[in-house]
This record gives sequence, structure tokens and C-alpha cells, in this order.
Amino acid sequence: MFDNIERDALREEGFDPDDPETVTAIDLVRWELSLLRRDPEVEQG
Repeated sequence: MFDNIERDALREEGFDPDDPETVTAIDLVRWELSLLRRDPEVEQG
């Protein structure tokens, strides 16, 4: 799920990259960011 750079960054922030709650939280943030990046003028297909 995470590459080595992401794993190191998570550890530096005090998170366990192997904790399922951490994985779920990061997935939620990535999903929310994907919503912000979508262009409403472009039809998804």
C-alpha cells in the first residue's frame, strides 16, 4: 500500500503504516482529495 518513503514519513509522524486504522485513514484522505481533483465539466466515462 505504501512505498518506503511514505512508510518512513508515517513513522516520523508517529503513525504505524501497518495499522489497519492508519491505512483506512490514508485511503479516506486520498478519496477526499480525488473528489477535489475531478473536473465537473468533464464527463466521467
